[in-house]
Amino acid sequence: MMISAAIAMAESPRTPVLVELFTSEGCSSCPPADLLLSHLQQSQPIPGVEVIALSEHVDYWNQLGWTDPFSSVGLTERQRQYASVLRADGVYTPQMVVDGKTGFVGSDSQKALRAIAEAAKAPRTGIELRCGADPATLAVRIDNGPEADADVTLAIAENGLQSNVTRGENRGRLMAHAGVARSITLIGRGKKRQPFSGQPPHPGLGPDRAVRMRRQLILLLLPALVLAQRRLVQQPLADPAGQMTTDQQIAFYQKQAAGKPSNPHFQNLLASAYIQKVRESTDFSYLDRASTLVESVLGSDASNYEAMRLRSEIELERHGFAQVVEYSEGLTQIAPEDPWNWGTLGDALMELGQYERAFTAYQKMLAIRANQASYNRMAYYRFVSGNPKEAIELMKLAVAAGSLAPENTAWCLVELGSMYFKGGQLDAAEQAYSQALTLFPGYHSAQAGLGRVKAGHGKRQEAIDRYKRAQASVPLPDYAAALHALYLQAGKPDEAKKQIELMDVVDRLAQASGEKTNRNLAMIYADQGRRLDHALEFIEEELKVRQDVYTYDALAWVLYKQKRYEDAQQAMDRALKMGTPEPGFHYHAGMIAAALGRKPDAKNRLERALELNPKFDIGQASIAEKALAELTR
Repeated sequence: MMISAAIAMAESPRTPVLVELFTSEGCSSCPPADLLLSHLQQSQPIPGVEVIALSEHVDYWNQLGWTDPFSSVGLTERQRQYASVLRADGVYTPQMVVDGKTGFVGSDSQKALRAIAEAAKAPRTGIELRCGADPATLAVRIDNGPEADADVTLAIAENGLQSNVTRGENRGRLMAHAGVARSITLIGRGKKRQPFSGQPPHPGLGPDRAVRMRRQLILLLLPALVLAQRRLVQQPLADPAGQMTTDQQIAFYQKQAAGKPSNPHFQNLLASAYIQKVRESTDFSYLDRASTLVESVLGSDASNYEAMRLRSEIELERHGFAQVVEYSEGLTQIAPEDPWNWGTLGDALMELGQYERAFTAYQKMLAIRANQASYNRMAYYRFVSGNPKEAIELMKLAVAAGSLAPENTAWCLVELGSMYFKGGQLDAAEQAYSQALTLFPGYHSAQAGLGRVKAGHGKRQEAIDRYKRAQASVPLPDYAAALHALYLQAGKPDEAKKQIELMDVVDRLAQASGEKTNRNLAMIYADQGRRLDHALEFIEEELKVRQDVYTYDALAWVLYKQKRYEDAQQAMDRALKMGTPEPGFHYHAGMIAAALGRKPDAKNRLERALELNPKFDIGQASIAEKALAELTR
């Protein structure tokens, strides 16, 4: 007996059909069946039918040399119950069961399609799954009741799980799975044609940003063992922790990790939440906490895949790009079909200035999975390599793809706004920054983006207000520099001086904490023509770990301000090698060329900077205009 929910949609909802696969990573006959289940889930081959995949890993093949990490004795017992219900001679793998009624060899695609189409014809009973204001509270209700007494059961399935099998019959295989059953929990018993209500226990599974797993809550009626389509009230329930704020996730995972200290999964989830907090707040103490957790997990199990991936992400945040390349290349050998490893590899290579290799890594990532993470990376590559139109279209795709974490999409919107701004499309930039603020209220980089736009439109006070809001959230030197320039233009030297003092305080604090590199602060000092020796120290240290076009641009600008024009030109040539459409690059190149007496080149570069965006920088755009005017006299 199949249960379905009455879902309010413009067209008729698809009929859900549960397809269960009893499988094992220790069974050499199972990989084709695993692929078939993944194909059914991803392609949804039967019109009007939604195939719900549930991969249930049994434990009776574990003695053959490989212990399936997703297996359990409970799932083996569940298959034995099916053997009794379906009157089978015994248990075997791979076995596929459709809607709890039809069982057959799990790799038989033709039988699978026929069984799914036939199961979709069976009647459904309405069911509702509710979430209260507390995301940890779930409630199940069946108004009319099932056609026969049945147990109501909640299953949790995870997508994206895989293993690199090193022993047993599947040695050397990368085993990828769809809808892996992680828990199956009894809620209560539904009586024939009577209303049912119950509250399942909290599922206890939250999002792991690094692994990007998609969780599903699946309702089953036993003994018929069939799926209930979901109607979600108030908020989606596919991942309760995914609907929490990052702070709520941290609190939730702290409790889970404390309650189950021997389970590394919760340590990894907490570390992932800490990394997300770093992205949102730029508070790098959270990164240290994440690192401590990950190193603890790896200390107990050096092959823990989740922890290994998180280690790459932590090192990326710390700008250990060469180390990230080593880690990520190793992970691509372990799991070549995991797109995240290709992404971190490409990120590190971009920062190292190895653009062809980065492009290859991003191509592989995008080919494996076209989602927000892969789209935004390819967008960045396209922009750096001189194709802003394609970059913008790719970043739009990244925004449209969405993410469980609102900050991730807001970040993409800010990047989209910056691409628009650099191309002089101020109205489009303002729209993107505003959308980011709507999605992630108070987002400091979106506030700063709107400040740039307001300054470009000549609305100085509105620009000041936006930058002050950004600074109140995160006191970055970039925001202080922008406010310094705006206050000088507004005739408020005392306020401008306060911003200078703030920048220097931030610098001293950073040095006290051991920071040796700060490309942004070096650029600010060069713009302001002060502390140039210190700025050069920053860049020289930066070049030891980062050799991208932006670092060479910063080096060129600091050297120009030190009147080392020939050296500046050499650095500028490296900054310009990719044709990156950065107005600041062309401005710097023009000023260096002018200092070297190369007036035609200087004129072309300055014209190009102002053509891209005549208001590309609050303080420097007017200097570019004056320099160009002098060259054209």
